[in-house]
Amino acid sequence: MHFRCIRLIQLVGSHAVIPSNQLPRQRLSKMNSRFSTSSLGYRNKHNLCNMRDQLQKSYTSNVMFLLFFNSLKNIPEILKRHSVKIVQNCVQSCEYVLAHRIRRSHQMLCLYSTLWGEISLYQFVRRLKAQLLKRKHFLLLGSSFVSAYDWNKERIPDEEILKYSAEMSLVEFLRDKRKACLKGNSRPADCTCSVCSATDSEWQSFVEEDDIVVWKREDVNHRGQGLYCYKMYARYGDVTAYDFLEAQVDLEYRQSWDTHAVELRLIDSEPATNSDVIYWETKWPKLFSNRDYVFKRRYRIDKKRNLIYLVNRITEHPSCPVVPSKQRVSEYWSYMIIKPQTTFDKPGIEFSLTYFDNPGLNVPSSLTFWVTVSGMPDYLKKLRLAALGVAKRRGNAPSPLANRDSSVCAVDADMTLAHVQQVSSTATLLESLRATLFLF
Repeated sequence: MHFRCIRLIQLVGSHAVIPSNQLPRQRLSKMNSRFSTSSLGYRNKHNLCNMRDQLQKSYTSNVMFLLFFNSLKNIPEILKRHSVKIVQNCVQSCEYVLAHRIRRSHQMLCLYSTLWGEISLYQFVRRLKAQLLKRKHFLLLGSSFVSAYDWNKERIPDEEILKYSAEMSLVEFLRDKRKACLKGNSRPADCTCSVCSATDSEWQSFVEEDDIVVWKREDVNHRGQGLYCYKMYARYGDVTAYDFLEAQVDLEYRQSWDTHAVELRLIDSEPATNSDVIYWETKWPKLFSNRDYVFKRRYRIDKKRNLIYLVNRITEHPSCPVVPSKQRVSEYWSYMIIKPQTTFDKPGIEFSLTYFDNPGLNVPSSLTFWVTVSGMPDYLKKLRLAALGVAKRRGNAPSPLANRDSSVCAVDADMTLAHVQQVSSTATLLESLRATLFLF
């Protein structure tokens, strides 16, 4: 560009004289007229015209660039000045799209209900949902739209929790009274006392340490397969019942002390009944893939019986599909009974933990023995230290679980049937809408 300007000055200086007292526009016009009437050669005239056009284009492009750059500087101020209107327009657009989809879904429901009837429509929606669940990447929006987990059906009932209220009597029988209760009979089944009649006598002592005792019993649904239920008993004099429970139900805190937990997260919850759905991935040895669980959990603090119940059952949730790289456990249950020696907020507890876990493959007996003899007692020791850490972390403040009792945790009979039907019908409608929204 610099070379072209010098060439232009040379050409103009050799063939034209421009007065210095004239303005640039006048100079340019006179130069144009002189170029047209001068005795310049054809080639020089052509070069001058081209350079003049280039100069005009560069001048125009520079002006446009300056205007564009100035407008960019004003964009933040414009957005700030009109931010309310911009947000209103976005909200109106989203409402329009949502209303359009709901209207189309309602039209589809009305059409198929008229053609097929309610029963056929319900079957159609269920089949459609099953087909859509196979394509999970299309259901991300639907999964965030509404939870399809039916708490009225999947919640652990009060009756199942309360049937474990005699657990500590069973543990006491297994620990101390079994030989005296049998009275020299050759078979445990020959005893007719109230404790033995309500107790499965197949529990066998497996591990006995200073403060931990473990029993095992072959699972009734897997006879001859080498799968056992395990029952553990321990007594700690320096831990409160509230802290012992909080160390387990606080998932974020548990992941900090449980070294075998690769991932722990809350999927769904019902705070009114202390019920949760939890995803849990546990670490296995290198030769095996990790196991993951989706289970429902519910705890209950019964101040009348001076007991705490913590019950876990395997379940399924639409937001946690099976991952091919992990082994999903389909059979798992456990229940823990915590009994304080005095009150829930004073140190001194005894507890019983009973659980069954089917890993889904034939595990060598040596690995099972290691998990039971070493793994579970080690877990309980870490749990004890974690409970002591809860007390140190909270200080002198009262436990947040102190306000939880049986009246809060239970599903009271005062919950009216109309409310239950309303919740159920609303969940069914939203589930149907979620399945049909992706047709359009």
